[in-house]
Amino acid sequence: MDQLKNADFLRGFDEYLRMKLDIAVRDREYFTRTGNAALRPLPDFWAAWYGKLLEDFNGRYGRDIIDAFRSLQDRGHIEVLTSAATHGYFPLLARDESVRHQVRQGRHTYRKYFGREARGFWIPSAPIAQATPGRTARRVRGLPRLGVDEVLGQEGIGYFFVDSHLLKGEKPRASTSTASRA
Repeated sequence: MDQLKNADFLRGFDEYLRMKLDIAVRDREYFTRTGNAALRPLPDFWAAWYGKLLEDFNGRYGRDIIDAFRSLQDRGHIEVLTSAATHGYFPLLARDESVRHQVRQGRHTYRKYFGREARGFWIPSAPIAQATPGRTARRVRGLPRLGVDEVLGQEGIGYFFVDSHLLKGEKPRASTSTASRA
């Protein structure tokens, strides 16, 4: 959220959209000049797409993506979740305190921009074994560790998302590209 409010990001995103729009216009000119009728509709699509994004970003949303999401949430159209401070992969964090601080900072940032407590949490890299409930007795490197669900509950988070196969004790499912390399 801090990143989406950063002036460098806002300037860079505007520049990115303008660059993509410019490329679409140049592609249109190129396909027209070379007589490539089959590809001619593509740049029109992308020019309209990026033109609308640029118009919405600068006009409709006033270059404030977070405010746009807050407005939608305040009107009951969506619910924005919080997440970890640095998108840290929880199983690799050595101590429960590290996980807890990631959660607390995520909650703090959410409060800062949305003016209320977050109810839900998006776990970084959601398919993680540590996210399964009832893990208090789990040991990592010989030390007792809390499950992510326990830390989130203790920190006032009401719900989170995790791949359902983890709740059933199944192994993570590989994507087709991963499976084909196995």
